[in-house]
Amino acid sequence: MTTVASVRRTAAILALAFASLGAAVLTARPAAAHVCATPSLVKVGQPSAVTVGITAEQVAVDGIEIRIPTLFSLKDATSSPGWTLAEQTKSVVRYTGGSVQPFQCGYFTLHGTATRHATFSLPLVLHYADGSSKTFANDQLGEVDSGQMIFAGTDPDPATASKGMQPWQLAIVLVIALVGIAVAIVVVRRAIAPPTSGGRR
Repeated sequence: MTTVASVRRTAAILALAFASLGAAVLTARPAAAHVCATPSLVKVGQPSAVTVGITAEQVAVDGIEIRIPTLFSLKDATSSPGWTLAEQTKSVVRYTGGSVQPFQCGYFTLHGTATRHATFSLPLVLHYADGSSKTFANDQLGEVDSGQMIFAGTDPDPATASKGMQPWQLAIVLVIALVGIAVAIVVVRRAIAPPTSGGRR
C-alpha cells in the first residue's frame, strides 16, 4: 500500500527534477552571446578610457570596425598587439591584420569624452575569417547583439542588467511548469486512489 512517506518522496524527486530543468533554462544563453564586452561607466565632459571587448565565436575575428556616435567625442584609439590601426576618424575606428581566435576575447581601448548624460552603445562590426561579418549595434544592455555599452553619467538598471527571462525562456518555463503540475496531479491521484475491485495496491 502506498504510504504518505512514499508520496512525499516522489513529490520531492519531481520537484527537484523540474527545478533543475527550470534552472538550466533560466541560465541558458542564446548562442553567440557577446560575453567579452563589459559596460563602461564614464563622467560627462571628462576624458575617459573605454575598453571595447570583442568576442570571437565559432569563427576567428580578423577585422574590427568601431563606430563612434555623436554622444562620444573620440580623441584617439590605442594600438593593440598584433593589430594594425587602419583607420581613425571622428566617426569610425578600424583594426585589421590581427586575429581573435574562436571563443577568445580581444580588447581595444579608445580615449574620448561623453558629450551628455545618456546610455548608448558603440556599434561594432566584426569581420570573420570565413568572409562573413556581423553587426552589434543594440543599445540595450545584455542583448546578444549589443554594442559596447557606455553609461555616461547614468547607472545600469539592475533589472535591465539581469534581463530576467527572454520570451523563449518564459515559454519553455511555462511548459515545464504545466507538465510538472500535470505529473504531480497524476502521481497524487494514483497514490490516494482506493484499490480497484479485484486488485491490490
